[in-house]
Amino acid sequence: MTVFCNQLINTRTFFFICLILVWLSSVYISSISLTADPRVVFEMFALTSVAFIGITSCLVATDWTERELRIFVDVYILSNVIAAVIGVLGFVAHNPDLTWADRPRAFLDDPDMFGVFLVPGILGSLFMIAEKRRRILFSAALLLLSVAVFLSFSRAAIVSAALWSGIYLGILNRHQLLRATLSSLAFLVPLVVVVLLFAVLNDTVSHMLSGRFTVAEEYDLGHFGRYNRYLLAIPMILDHPFGIGLLQIENYFPEPIHNVWIACFLYFGWIGGLAWTLLLILSGMQAWNTWKQSRNGLCLMIFFGWLSIISCSMLHEGERWRFMWLLTGVLWGLNPRNFVAIPRPAHESRRIIAARKPAGRATPIVS
Repeated sequence: MTVFCNQLINTRTFFFICLILVWLSSVYISSISLTADPRVVFEMFALTSVAFIGITSCLVATDWTERELRIFVDVYILSNVIAAVIGVLGFVAHNPDLTWADRPRAFLDDPDMFGVFLVPGILGSLFMIAEKRRRILFSAALLLLSVAVFLSFSRAAIVSAALWSGIYLGILNRHQLLRATLSSLAFLVPLVVVVLLFAVLNDTVSHMLSGRFTVAEEYDLGHFGRYNRYLLAIPMILDHPFGIGLLQIENYFPEPIHNVWIACFLYFGWIGGLAWTLLLILSGMQAWNTWKQSRNGLCLMIFFGWLSIISCSMLHEGERWRFMWLLTGVLWGLNPRNFVAIPRPAHESRRIIAARKPAGRATPIVS
């Protein structure tokens, strides 16, 4: 975005940037009258920064080939492993700076954000194992990330990890489903053993096992519960076409709306909600077309990683998740032409075939 680089701008990236700027404009329009509150100013700055993470990652990924995308996935998995180690150690040590409500969060905002952050790393590890690249190393990473997601006790993250990993694993091994099933069962054995050890040695785990794994917690039910707040938000959305603004939800409900799609309509108005809806639909279409044209497994892995995050954001305040914007930008930036093998000219293919023939035989001369 500067005059010092030869940045590639195509129709797709230009439209993505415009869509993000429209969404950001709705954030400012809805909250500009509330800037006397320093918390609102901070939230506006935070949302601006995460949105520009998406724009930057989109621009960076425009000229990526499989090599650069593979490096990105490796680094993402490494960052997940570092976060998982910090979170698990903080959980074991009961470190208040690394936990929230006795659940690990590492240096992220909360345990739910921590758990969702790790799910694309699980998908990336599955891809690397299927590609037979350092299988022992990535199997260890897969086990660590799975344990960390479980210890986050985020219902959305755990269900997302199980659902999308199962679908993705089935696609990766669609020609060897029986073998994939047996491998999955073999992986579950050490995972269950580790979880049981935590449950026996840590009172928090045993308590969470009995309380967290339910369809609805106490705060999900009731008139102002999470699920009923979705219904209560509908008349408020209709009455506030420009949105109620940032942090104003606390004047109406005891907790945030915990649904990024409804929140965009409620907080930022109809324009913000429509921009977000369009962003979700077009992101899915963009990811599908990229994979369909390239047939590259890494592109499919990015798509599933993005889906795992978006599905969780429907139960949380996901508009603040930096990694969600990161993967969204990468998803829009990937150019399928950079991942399609360039066919060799016919005369070059004949020359290669002729050169590969064994010595001693008559080899036709190819001009």
